[in-house]
Amino acid sequence: MDVQYSGGDHLKATDGTKAIIQAYPDLKGLFGNGEGNMVGIVNAIKELSADGKYIIVGFDSGKIQLDAIKSGMIIGAVTQDPYGMGYNGIKTAVAYLKGEDVDAVVDTGFYWYDSTNMEDENIQRMIYE
Repeated sequence: MDVQYSGGDHLKATDGTKAIIQAYPDLKGLFGNGEGNMVGIVNAIKELSADGKYIIVGFDSGKIQLDAIKSGMIIGAVTQDPYGMGYNGIKTAVAYLKGEDVDAVVDTGFYWYDSTNMEDENIQRMIYE
């Protein structure tokens, strides 16, 4: 299976998605790892009139992706936790400056959201349009 890199460019992601779909007629699902890539997947699915043909999962958010989840085109997405990123970033920086040992990798959190929970207050804080 080819991995297509678009650099987050919507047009490159659209063209890359269409190329993958055409190259792999038995394809069952697609994953976009960011807003730009998800916009490209949504565009390609619309251009190919292929809504409902693939299981699509995303990462991040943005209006187009949120609307596609609401409509059922995308089953859901993972979003980062910007609050956890900020809190843990500052906490780790302060610990480091105090000379304390800090972990090389800090898990800042993430959330799965879909049409059943995307209106939840905790999820709403994590996603953007």
